Amino acid sequence: MEKISIFLNKLKKFSRPDILTREKTAEIIEEETGFKITEKDVFIRNRTIFLKIHNSVLKNEIYLKKEKILKKIQDLSGNKNVLDIK
Repeated sequence: MEKISIFLNKLKKFSRPDILTREKTAEIIEEETGFKITEKDVFIRNRTIFLKIHNSVLKNEIYLKKEKILKKIQDLSGNKNVLDIK
């Protein structure tokens, strides 16, 4: 009888395709604004990044640096399909 961990290790290979983009987005926003957000606050749908944040100062910082953040996301994550942040 095989250990269940063998089967679970096989499942680790499967991940959502946008997970890397979500992680990189959170890192880049922290670098650019100084505010820490988690990857759980980042959602990608229809080539747009949606941020689940309630801090108005952070929202304004992201808006002001939107182009720079998008460029970094596209370069570092390799995801050229992301066109906007909301």
